[in-house]
Amino acid sequence: MNFFGHYFTDSQEGRPWFNLGLVYPDLFRDLYRKQIPNRIVKRDTQSSIDFVDGMRAHIARDKMFHQSSFFLHAEKMLKVVYDEYRIQNKLPRTWFMFHILSELLIDRQLVQAYSEVANRLYLDMANTMLDTLIVDELFEDVVIKTVFLSRMGLIHQDKFIFAYANNEKLIAALWMLYKRAGIELSMELKETHTPILHSIINKLEGDSHFDWAYYTKQL
Repeated sequence: MNFFGHYFTDSQEGRPWFNLGLVYPDLFRDLYRKQIPNRIVKRDTQSSIDFVDGMRAHIARDKMFHQSSFFLHAEKMLKVVYDEYRIQNKLPRTWFMFHILSELLIDRQLVQAYSEVANRLYLDMANTMLDTLIVDELFEDVVIKTVFLSRMGLIHQDKFIFAYANNEKLIAALWMLYKRAGIELSMELKETHTPILHSIINKLEGDSHFDWAYYTKQL
C-alpha cells in the first residue's frame, strides 16, 4: 500500500504524529531505514510515542494488504493487460512495476473520491512541522533532522498527491520510484513504455470492475 492508502485506512483524528508515522516509511524511506521504530530510544512524550506507533501500524497494514486477495488480483490485472501489448523490450523487474503501479493507482482513485482526506493529511503535516520540540527529540542526528524538515516542507508545499490525477505525473512518479529502488532504466525504455502505460491505465480505469478505491474503503 502506498502512503496515502495508509493514511486513508488508518489515520486518527487529533493524532498528527501517529498519522505522520503512517506515511513516514514511504515518503522518507531512506531516513526510515536509518531510524526504524525499534531504534528510536527517546519516547518521553505522547507525540513521539504516537510517531513510533504510526510506523508500526504501517508495517502491520503492509503485511496484511500485500497478502490480500484484493491486492494480488490488482497486480494480476495489470500483468494481463501489460502482456497484451507483447512488448519486445520489457521493463526490468516487471513485478516491481505491477506492484508499484497498483499502489499508485489505488492512491489516485482514493484522492479523486476523497479529496478532503488528502487535505487532512497535509494539515497534519503542517501541525507536526510546528512541533519543533518533538522534532528535536525524535531526530538526534542533525543531518537526518535537517533532511526531514526540508523534505517535509517541500512535500507540504507541492501537495503532489493531487498530481496523480494526471497520467503523465503518475507515470513520472513510477519512474522516480524505479530510480529510488536502484533500478536504472534507459531513456529508450521510458519512451517506449510511457504511451503504453497511458493505454494500460486508461483501459483499466475504464473497466467497471476496477474500482480499487471502493475495495480499499472496505479494509
